[in-house]
Amino acid sequence: VSQRLVIESKTGFNTGGIKIITVAGQVVLNRYNINADKIEIDMTNLVSGLYFVEIEDESRKIIRLVTKE
Repeated sequence: VSQRLVIESKTGFNTGGIKIITVAGQVVLNRYNINADKIEIDMTNLVSGLYFVEIEDESRKIIRLVTKE
C-alpha cells in the first residue's frame, strides 16, 4: 500500500469497525459503525512500515498485516 488501502467485502460491513495498528500496538486509525461494501482508507500520513488491519463485525474478527510503502 502506498496511499490508499481499499477493503471490499462480498457480505458488507455491518455495524463493524476497522482499526489500523502499528506493530508496536499503537492504534493510528479507528472507525466504527461502518455500513458499506467497500472502504477506502487514506494512508498517506502514516510512516512506511508494517501495520495490522483489524476488521470486526457482529460475528467475526479478521486481522491482516499490510506494508505501507
